[in-house]
Amino acid sequence: MSVYTVGNEEFYDRRLQENRELIKLGRHRDYPGGFAVKSIKDAYRLIKEFGKQDEWAVYELDANWSKDTLQSKNGWWHALINDSLVLRKIESK
Repeated sequence: MSVYTVGNEEFYDRRLQENRELIKLGRHRDYPGGFAVKSIKDAYRLIKEFGKQDEWAVYELDANWSKDTLQSKNGWWHALINDSLVLRKIESK
């Protein structure tokens, strides 16, 4: 099962275009972990709910849903608990 996240499109795309490793942060001492969702549809829902349609895009992670995410305390989405490589951008429809 794929794991998806959202991120700042300008920053993420620049890193990916430069073929530089891009890591989505998991849980750290003062950070609850990046957004993690099961589907592309859920990722777009998250973008819409946060009002970030002009700022965020959807990306696929090299992560395992059951091992690398936990239910977020802040909403319906999950939080990434382990740092994960961003594999690719999901182009919008």
